[in-house]
Amino acid sequence: MLSYINIRGDNSLLMLRTSHGTMVGIDPVSRVLRHADVSQLVTLFGVQIPTGDYVFVAADGGSFHLNLGYTFRNAALVAARCVTGVSNGVGLLDKLVEKYFMADPDGQLVVNRTEIFGWETFELVSVPKSHIPSGCYDRLNCFSFWTKDNTNINSNLRDVVELSVNCLSRNQIPQFISKIELDDRFRGWGDLLGVDDPWLGASENALKAWEAGSRSRSGLAERDWLMPPEYDFLSQAGSEGQLISVGHAISRVKRSLIEPSRKWCIVTTVRNEGVYLVDWIAYHKSLGVDTIFVYSNNNDDGSDRLLEALDAVEAIVWMRNAVQGAVSPQYKAYGHAFGLLPDILDYEWALLIDLDEYIIVDSKKFENVSSFLDWEMSLGANTIMMTWQVIGSSRQARWVDLPVPERFVDRQAREPTLTKCFTQPRWTSHSHCHFPWFSQVFTMQCLDATGQEVDDFNDGNVSAPSIVKRATRKEPISENAWINHYWYKSAEEFLARRTYAGGGESIVEHGNVPPSFAAHFAGQEFGEIDKSISHLLPGMYHFRNQILASSKVKDARDYVNSRYAEILAQKIRSNLRSDDVSVKTLAELVIKSN
Repeated sequence: MLSYINIRGDNSLLMLRTSHGTMVGIDPVSRVLRHADVSQLVTLFGVQIPTGDYVFVAADGGSFHLNLGYTFRNAALVAARCVTGVSNGVGLLDKLVEKYFMADPDGQLVVNRTEIFGWETFELVSVPKSHIPSGCYDRLNCFSFWTKDNTNINSNLRDVVELSVNCLSRNQIPQFISKIELDDRFRGWGDLLGVDDPWLGASENALKAWEAGSRSRSGLAERDWLMPPEYDFLSQAGSEGQLISVGHAISRVKRSLIEPSRKWCIVTTVRNEGVYLVDWIAYHKSLGVDTIFVYSNNNDDGSDRLLEALDAVEAIVWMRNAVQGAVSPQYKAYGHAFGLLPDILDYEWALLIDLDEYIIVDSKKFENVSSFLDWEMSLGANTIMMTWQVIGSSRQARWVDLPVPERFVDRQAREPTLTKCFTQPRWTSHSHCHFPWFSQVFTMQCLDATGQEVDDFNDGNVSAPSIVKRATRKEPISENAWINHYWYKSAEEFLARRTYAGGGESIVEHGNVPPSFAAHFAGQEFGEIDKSISHLLPGMYHFRNQILASSKVKDARDYVNSRYAEILAQKIRSNLRSDDVSVKTLAELVIKSN
């Protein structure tokens, strides 16, 4: 697999000089990898290995932090692929995140570039052995003992593992980790590499507790169901399929080895949407979903009381998400579900949808959702992409306490092409709101609801145009399975979603409704009546009655409904005024209905 040789034949090691004439090293105070005059840094030295990679370690042997642009990787060394053929030096590619090193004029060294220009070039400077501390030399020299045919490592197992995972090609990582898992010296990943890596600390501990508890929730500590602000980095870390650390690479492979025992689950995120919870849960329970993981944050509509009651009767698994600052709670939840949560690995499939989305499977072709999933899986699907069918407001002005699919039945004439997906959790590392991200360690196949391959899904380019391309289809698909998206609802609910569910200031106070927002509602084009969901409503009511048989659930739901009615009266109906044509449409619907 790998073959390391001793240090270079001229008995020298390497250092890195930037395009600014500074040297790369460790800040002695912050322990962040940066560049400056060599006298201001803890020196880095490096060694070449046969693949063309260069390995650099700090002279003092301590760990340091590598800036990835949106988070920091804690490392004992840094290994980068040397890209030759670059004018004025070489480029250094970090293979875990597939980005280049960049030295900016302010002294920052950041791994965040997709192309090589001036600041992304470096010079490899030879340093005589006599100038290198003996401890650093010995540490580098230990890599020469890892050979293709045997494991004969004399010291510093952590360095060898970190080097190997950083320098291997992605398709070699699973085999490498599986191989050394059999070696007793590598049994304790957390002890070996350090528990400060969350994927080796929190993820490893949760996975062990879950498996020891026969894959039951009772095997996990209460803290495993809380997501403190310290986990906010999960909203971006690995969000495009990158491997953020050695621990992340190891965790990804270990999670992929878990064999699921149940069919499908749902992962959703909510805030201040308590009035829709019971009906939405009951509907999907009637379709046979095994478990619903609900992540919530910052509720102030009484939803926490209802979520706690629903969790107590095992209608859902409630994950409490505390965020600080400019963090996406939704993407943090996805990062947690597919990066740290062990329970989701017990399901072949996970569906990522919101509370205004309801999945429908054609009952003429499939007995249930599970049979649809089995059919797609028989075709080799790892991801199943389904398009929206947007349902309009049915010209309703007010919220009433009835299930959403019963109240709104008009399909919009302009058919959307945005998608939602089923994904296989064991292979999934993160998710966009419209499609999952897979670590590039694995090769996945995405099929649409008709069983046809989505050929551009594995496009390695993750620029904004490519993300849009991944999230949409050329034509809407209303065959086999799709998602009814109740985006509008009634006029006052449409406004409340923006003002209250979103957690912002009221946009209707003082008549301050953005015309562009109101125009979405005013510009609806009502199409045919959609009856595809009507035959599923009796099943929904059956499970709804079961859930509401709990007095705690019923009382909590009644409280949420009363709070919502108050909010509509105080924030919407009493304030909505405007002369703008599109806003006036909303105003007339709401005010005239009072």
